[in-house]
Amino acid sequence: MHKNISYADRTKSLPEINIGISFIDLVEALRKLNNKDREDYLENLLAATSPQYINSIKEAREDYKKGRVSYHAEVYKKIKE
Repeated sequence: MHKNISYADRTKSLPEINIGISFIDLVEALRKLNNKDREDYLENLLAATSPQYINSIKEAREDYKKGRVSYHAEVYKKIKE
């Protein structure tokens, strides 16, 4: 979709939206969401604000494709040894 355009470039022409919501109101609204919706919202917020997060996902997918993975059982077994 917007592969070569940064988030900052895509949004710099958008008008500022002042929604007048306090931190407490935001927290209360997030608490009212079910777990799945809350996790989706937070993940989308992180993706929209953190290029490092997006890069880590790309790196993880590349590692997976190349077979550079560790399974939980293997990791826990090594920790217990």
